Amino acid sequence: MMKLDPENILNNIKIPPRPATLVELMEEQRKEDPDFKKLAGLMGKDVSLSAALLKTVNSPFFGLRSKASSAQEAIHILGMKNVMNLVSGFSLKNAMGKAGPSAERFWSMTESVALASAYIASRLPGIARDEAYTFGLFHNCGMPLLESRFPEYQEKMGTCRNRITSVEEAHFSSNHATIGYLLTKSWNLPDELCKATQRHHDPTVFADGGSGKTPTLVAIGMLANNAYRTLHKLENEGGWEEDKELVLDYLGLSELEYQDLIESTHQVMGEAD
Repeated sequence: MMKLDPENILNNIKIPPRPATLVELMEEQRKEDPDFKKLAGLMGKDVSLSAALLKTVNSPFFGLRSKASSAQEAIHILGMKNVMNLVSGFSLKNAMGKAGPSAERFWSMTESVALASAYIASRLPGIARDEAYTFGLFHNCGMPLLESRFPEYQEKMGTCRNRITSVEEAHFSSNHATIGYLLTKSWNLPDELCKATQRHHDPTVFADGGSGKTPTLVAIGMLANNAYRTLHKLENEGGWEEDKELVLDYLGLSELEYQDLIESTHQVMGEAD
């Protein structure tokens, strides 16, 4: 993939800072003895954040036996680390506001893909549902930032049949994966999530990504996007046909297991609509 100059990108595209509430939550979480009541109180003060948290943890994608009725209960059921992963993702939408004229459509798809990622993670080893969900929310976050900088973004992209990052680079000398990486790094998110955001359109991650979580997150994201697009009868993103075999080989899935996974993801997505 084309090597892009991060400094040049930052000079032209505004990366939103971490919201103040998220900064407070992260500071409290990092303490040797974090105060869970204080953390729950900070979440509870942000009505939209706590509502999004409860809606997500109680969704069929997470399959919890006990339903949470408050941020404190969500922390008790999922654990602090898992809840903080989710809260980081919810903060993203608020921080970016209505960047780009296609924001409503973008976030609707993003949230569906994030939930599909959580469900797929529950069917595969190695990645927790909250990690997959957070990656699902962040992996395409560079798109609305590109669109806010380049109003012609949607027109130029059109029905992209080639790998989308290559088309973005040709038109804008940058791509949404690199911009998303810069945002996740500036927000101090887990390193493997940052790397997965940077490489989620890079099939070489399955060969040189090592045994960490990065390639598995990328594979889950590709499957979740495919599930969304096939459910809604949309054309697949450029590169999927070439990447599919790599994804299945990396995850050790047969074609039959893949079809079963996509069909069950469709079913759960239908229940959530």
